[in-house]
Amino acid sequence: MIEVYRGSPNAWECDEMGHMNVRFYISKLIEGLGVFCFKTGMPHAFRPNAPSTVELKDLHIRFVKEAHAGAPIYMRAGVVEIKESSALLYMQLNHLDGAPCAVFRLWIDHIDIHTGKPFLWSPKTIAAFKTIPADMPEKLAPRSLPFDVPPNPAPTIDAALEIGALEIGSGLIMPDHCDVFGNMKTECFIGRISDSTPHFIDAEGTGLSRSPKAHASGPRIGTAALEYRFAFHNTPTAGDIFQLFAGSAGFSDKTFSLYYWLMDPYRNTAFATVQATLIQFDLDERKAITPPAGAFEAIEKVIPRGMWL
Repeated sequence: MIEVYRGSPNAWECDEMGHMNVRFYISKLIEGLGVFCFKTGMPHAFRPNAPSTVELKDLHIRFVKEAHAGAPIYMRAGVVEIKESSALLYMQLNHLDGAPCAVFRLWIDHIDIHTGKPFLWSPKTIAAFKTIPADMPEKLAPRSLPFDVPPNPAPTIDAALEIGALEIGSGLIMPDHCDVFGNMKTECFIGRISDSTPHFIDAEGTGLSRSPKAHASGPRIGTAALEYRFAFHNTPTAGDIFQLFAGSAGFSDKTFSLYYWLMDPYRNTAFATVQATLIQFDLDERKAITPPAGAFEAIEKVIPRGMWL
């Protein structure tokens, strides 16, 4: 594996949970992907005049150990599988002592900028890929969200409405949320979810909270992510409107799983479908806690089941 990123979280990249917000894990992943491309024969992949680039199609994230403001972190990357115009990569974000912070498994497509279609890797890039096999510790494998099952086709908004999914977010894709190609940055997908989650986590009757309440007595409790999986179907561009729907995917002892559909109301299809596994988190003890009795059942009254990845 090769090193593709070295830095640290800024204070403004950390949220009310006291650790780096999920969107900046992906921001650093994309930085690392750019360096990976540079080191494997694609030095112009993320420049405005690039003849080709790479796009994420399927992404699994497992969060392992929190990253805090100013703490040094670095990322290594390797290749798991190579196909004609796509590849499966493994990227691991570590703390300075080598302890894993987060791990990423991602399918990427090699995209022709002019046609927007996948096309063959160059022989030079394939040769480079073969020199950097991924070292994937079994203990860091996906747990609650498997990565070996392909996503379903993109749903429609009609499907969301039929299920009774709750709309938790909406807005406009702004130009500063987009990359050099005019497409919404990958971190903004998860950023929109993070921004919208309080609209059902904090709903009356669930007994849960996304973030600690001001002047609340007792322990400070928030919600933290353990795993995410993203399937990217269509790419939003500046000026697009989006709607975000949520539904329950079930729960266990301490964890609960949710689906999110980031939808394109103009074309009646999905930009992305997402599944997440979350926990309630004691912000002072920095550990998972058991939610109040009946909390998960209350969530399913707010965001019913029926959605999918």
